[in-house]
Amino acid sequence: HRYFQDWLAWIEGGICDFVVLMNYRTDWIAFESIIKQLSDRNMKERIIVGVSTYNQDVEAVLKRLEAIRREGFPGFSLFSYNHLNENKSYLLKLRRQIIAWR
Repeated sequence: HRYFQDWLAWIEGGICDFVVLMNYRTDWIAFESIIKQLSDRNMKERIIVGVSTYNQDVEAVLKRLEAIRREGFPGFSLFSYNHLNENKSYLLKLRRQIIAWR
């Protein structure tokens, strides 16, 4: 409502197939709270969760990706491209762990 992006109504109304929700919270409790709220709405199969990399270390991002995976969301999106492109070792660490989960 704050930014005129009522994605919840869009999903419920069948206006879009899925949304990419940007959950850039660096505070773990705030991040997890949003994940739990989304899981409780029983529409998580239509939500891709965005996670910021530019303001968190690899371990914090992996913790968030594991929570997304554990809650059964279909996927995630990493932001920002510029940060990942400029920090190849960061990206490689993430990639190794994500591949190991498969």
